[in-house]
Amino acid sequence: MLPRQQGWVRVARGNEGLAREQCDGCGENFRSNQAGEIYQENGTFHICKAKAAAAVADGQPVFGEPENPKFLGIELETFKKIAPLGLMFFCILFNYTILRDTKDVLVVTAKGSSAEIIPFLKTRVNFPIAVGFMLLYTRLANVLSKGALFYSVIIHFIAFFGAFGFVLYLAVTR
Repeated sequence: MLPRQQGWVRVARGNEGLAREQCDGCGENFRSNQAGEIYQENGTFHICKAKAAAAVADGQPVFGEPENPKFLGIELETFKKIAPLGLMFFCILFNYTILRDTKDVLVVTAKGSSAEIIPFLKTRVNFPIAVGFMLLYTRLANVLSKGALFYSVIIHFIAFFGAFGFVLYLAVTR
C-alpha cells in the first residue's frame, strides 16, 4: 500500500468506490481506493515525477533509500574516483614546475648564454614546435587507437628526456 502524500487534489468519486484524483505536483490523473492504494489510469502505482526530481535535487535519499557513507562530505564512490585524479593532477603540476624552473636555470647558466635568450627560445623555438606537435597529434588521433596514440607520444618524451639527461647535457659539460 502506498501512503497518500500531501498535495493530492480530489477530482471526483467514481461508482466503483474509486476516487479520481489529480496530483498537483505533476498534474497526472490517478485513482485511489478506500484502502489508500493509489494507481494511475493504466493500473500502475503513481509516482510524482516532479516531487521525485525535487527529492533528487535536494541530495536526500528517495523513497527510503539508505544514505551512502561519506568521507569529508563526499560519497565514497565519488571519492574513489576523485582521489586518483587529484594525485595525477598534483604529479603533473609538480613535474611541470620542476621542468620549467630547470629549463630557465640551464639556459641562463649555459656557456655563452644569458637571460636575453629566453624570449627568443619561447617565441622562435617553443611556439612553432608546440603548434607542430598539436597538428601531428591531431593527425595521429584520427589514425591510431587510444592506447597506440598514448604509447607513440610518450615514448618520444621518454627518449628525449633520457637522451638529454644522459647524453646531450653530459656531452656539453665535458
